[in-house]
This record gives sequence, structure tokens and C-alpha cells, in this order.
Amino acid sequence: MFFKKKNEKDDPTWKFISSLAALVMTVVYAVWVSNIVYNYIPMDSPVLAFLSNMVYYGPIVICAATAVGAISHKGFVPRIIVLAIWVLIVLFSFFPETFYSIIG
Repeated sequence: MFFKKKNEKDDPTWKFISSLAALVMTVVYAVWVSNIVYNYIPMDSPVLAFLSNMVYYGPIVICAATAVGAISHKGFVPRIIVLAIWVLIVLFSFFPETFYSIIG
């Protein structure tokens, strides 16, 4: 981290979650790209729909776990700011009509 104090350690729980998510997403992207080349998963398969959702939402999970792990030892205000930003990201990702109703 850029502004990490010497006695400040990373939270092992969030480090494990972000590492596990990164490992899973590596496998998902490998299957996704190899399916594009070799086309071994049928187009109407629920597995392909699941992989498609993982490709879309997986990076969001990795970024959120990393952000929460990075602010786990910070003060109250930075936690609230980062969590409020993630609430907006998730809200607008899952409910895009909310963004359009707010903006116009």
C-alpha cells in the first residue's frame, strides 16, 4: 500500500478472499477464452450463462474485496466513503434503471 504504516498489517481474511476471487477469475477467463476458440460449451447452456455473469461481475468482487481489505485498518470516515462508493457501484450495476431515473 502507498500510505501503509510500519506496524499496520493487512487483514488476512480479506487478503484470502481477494486472492481466492482472483484465482477463480483466472480459471473462469481461461475457460471463457478457450470456449471462444474451440466452442465446446453450447450457446444455450446454463454453464455459459454462468460464465458470462462471472466475467461481468467477477472483477467487481475482486476490486471490492481488495478495497475493503485496504481500508480495514483505516479510520471511520475513509471506510464510510469507500463503502458508499461501492454501494453506488453495486446499485448502478444491478439496477441500471436507477441511474437513468436519477440522471434523467
